[in-house]
Amino acid sequence: MKFRVVHQPPSNPARSPFRVVEQATQREVDWINRFLDRECLRRVADITLRSYAHELLPFLRWWESVHHTAKIDAALITESTLLDYVRFQSGQQPQLSGSTINERVAIADRALRAVFPDAPDQVASGFQQSFWRRTPLDAQPCARADVQAHHRPVVGRRGRAVLVQFPHLARPGDRGPDAVAGTALERGAGPQSR
Repeated sequence: MKFRVVHQPPSNPARSPFRVVEQATQREVDWINRFLDRECLRRVADITLRSYAHELLPFLRWWESVHHTAKIDAALITESTLLDYVRFQSGQQPQLSGSTINERVAIADRALRAVFPDAPDQVASGFQQSFWRRTPLDAQPCARADVQAHHRPVVGRRGRAVLVQFPHLARPGDRGPDAVAGTALERGAGPQSR
């Protein structure tokens, strides 16, 4: 199946003007469009609704490739659903940036929590904290031992955001593949536990 975002000016102002549909049949993907309608009721800007719809397309395509359906049932969502999605995105060629993966995972998490509130929490209890802690005004690094213990992406939740941390990028002075060449970023020891 192929999916796409279409613009349909709504007759009802409570409906999102952007709809995700299956391309051949023009059948709407119910769970995504319910999320978009919910966000429309919250008075989210049209450009943001469009962005949400486009950010959910890769998740929908991944879900359909794994489960062979665009429909999502709360019973099919497990604690590892988003981690499996992160692993899939991490293996894409050309490689996606960490910020792209973070954005896609955050929107998918938000949509799943909104549409399926009784589904299991998407962050398994065994995961360590992400490398960066969010505080009201800045970010501070977590204990490095938490990060070095893993050889896979770690998903952590701070507030309402989902952060993906790749341990192989969490070395002192490493600014990641998206950083502009120049001086290394110095990271302090940070709080050891919270």
